[in-house]
Amino acid sequence: MAITEAQSPYRRKSLAWLGYAIAGLALLALIAILHHPVSHGREPADILASIRSQILLDQVVHTMLAIIYGLLTAAMLLLALHLGLWRFSVVLGAVAFSCGLILTVLATMIDGFVVPEIAARCPSNAPPACVAETFTLLRFSAIQIEFLTRFSFVAVAFAVLAWALALLSTPRTPRWAGVVGLASGVGQLTALVLASSRLTPGSLSVVFIAQFCWYLLIATLMIRGQSPFEQTLQLNRGVNVRSG
Repeated sequence: MAITEAQSPYRRKSLAWLGYAIAGLALLALIAILHHPVSHGREPADILASIRSQILLDQVVHTMLAIIYGLLTAAMLLLALHLGLWRFSVVLGAVAFSCGLILTVLATMIDGFVVPEIAARCPSNAPPACVAETFTLLRFSAIQIEFLTRFSFVAVAFAVLAWALALLSTPRTPRWAGVVGLASGVGQLTALVLASSRLTPGSLSVVFIAQFCWYLLIATLMIRGQSPFEQTLQLNRGVNVRSG
């Protein structure tokens, strides 16, 4: 069925609501990360007890993060569609961001479900041998989470850089949009390079803030109906007129 020209405002309104949703999801992700459970204790037994005491919070926070990043990925793929999937930089960004989602979900599932389950298998009255073996497994899990998280950040940063370059070469797109995207991608990679030995709360904060700026940028373009989304609306209007 041909889309009528009257539906163009509906499309514009839908894009605006999607922009608000992206901003909201990015804010929720930031809040969930700030409430990420942290284990405390000097001795392995104390750390295990701390993990066991936060099992439900661990599962809720990491489930939320997996869902939020999945929804953000769907929104970013929509961005790629508007930028044009025939462009190499756009396809490269879509592939990189999708890889980042897979790595992020793997990291959140290990951190939110595998780690608490391992700790729960060693109760408070367990012998020292059980505590030592369980703590060794947790260290192995921590290494997995570290590298999965790090590579997911690298993938997202490359996706942002690729899409920022696409924004810069898209007609009628504000130049500041591409510049902000480049700054976000470079900021993420710089924070990861500086945190060469281990990711710290400080380096993670820089990465998350840079990512938040990118999502806020895309949300702003959607809400204001600016290019590349403006071009799509105009294209739809042209097709509707010809169909009429």
